Amino acid sequence: MTFISHRGNLSGPCPAEENSISYIEAALRRGFNVELDLRTLHGKLFLGHDTPDYEVTFNWLYEHSSWLFIHCKNYEAIKFISETRIFNWFCHQNDTFGLVSNGMVWYSDLASKPNKNCILPLLTQQQIKEYPKEWLRAAGGICSDYIQDISS
Repeated sequence: MTFISHRGNLSGPCPAEENSISYIEAALRRGFNVELDLRTLHGKLFLGHDTPDYEVTFNWLYEHSSWLFIHCKNYEAIKFISETRIFNWFCHQNDTFGLVSNGMVWYSDLASKPNKNCILPLLTQQQIKEYPKEWLRAAGGICSDYIQDISS
């Protein structure tokens, strides 16, 4: 099972820190993979959910590429990331699933049992409590703001 910190969160949302390089690196040091939000503007790379908050270099992304799941937030980011063929990346809007470049499925249909190729984005403690435990174990990965609690 792959445990993925959502935007660097470990024990709950922290909007002021999410997607910042230091916050992501702290989650990586704890042994978690990290889902981050990436956009490209004017040839530069930025982390940030709704806005380009933190400029990041290609080298930083490359150094951490084995542990990142990159959520491309605009077409320019998709184009840039897909051309490299190095990173695990995906994009989606309001879909119940999105295909990750490594062949896994970013799967948010909480009404259907996942399989080992699915990553569940369980973002709330309530969803984690209500989701059948055998379904959690069936997934290939879980992404959450509460990943530290789930992985214990």
